Amino acid sequence: MEQISKFWWIKQYIEEKGYDVGHSLLSFGHIMWLICITLGIIVFIKSYNKADDDEKILLKKYLAIIIFILEYVKIIIVSFIFPNYAKMYVPLHLCSFAGLAIILEAGFGRKKIIDQMWLYVFLPSGLIGLLSPSISVPFNNFFTLHTYLFHGILVLYAFIKIIPEKTKASYKGLLQSSFILLCLGIPIYFLNKWFGTNYFIISEPSDFPIARVFWDFLTPKFGELGYAIGVFLFAFLIFNIIYFILFLVQRMKKK
Repeated sequence: MEQISKFWWIKQYIEEKGYDVGHSLLSFGHIMWLICITLGIIVFIKSYNKADDDEKILLKKYLAIIIFILEYVKIIIVSFIFPNYAKMYVPLHLCSFAGLAIILEAGFGRKKIIDQMWLYVFLPSGLIGLLSPSISVPFNNFFTLHTYLFHGILVLYAFIKIIPEKTKASYKGLLQSSFILLCLGIPIYFLNKWFGTNYFIISEPSDFPIARVFWDFLTPKFGELGYAIGVFLFAFLIFNIIYFILFLVQRMKKK
């Protein structure tokens, strides 16, 4: 293992060995990635607006192919190099479901409820992935590059829904999205307990500062289940804030 290039190291291996090779949040490299992703989103949205319907479908299929390649190359790499950690890289993370939504839309077309989930669930999860990457991993590492590219595409796709496709925020969509998230979260919670994983960040806070606050406050009083419920309620609050912002924007555009 020691001979494996740092380019392929994963977070769990680095933390197990106690290596100090990570990069800082809002470091120069992190900020440059955020700037490049922002510029990429602007350029893509402009190109998407100019495209005809067939070209738009093709562009989405290209994104689906990239997402598929990124996700499964990651899984293959971990399975071969770090098989002991492979269970932690099964595509059961929330952002993996967002990637699956892109692939399914490329194959089967748009669904209203999934469009709503892009507003409330997948957009904030993509933004969190960009703003709070795993800082224990080196900056010049495959999994760091994967994080920025994968979550950058998720944010891009959400903005496609909001700007060119003009998906309207509805409170019914918010409730449906919350219900779907809950239905996914319950089995994920028990899978985490059985396999020692942390999908949906509902078993421990991982690298996310806000989740750490909930963990420190709720776990001593209510245990891990209390923490998981607190994370879901906080997510529901964020969904309501997003709905309120989009609702105001839509009202202003009508005027």
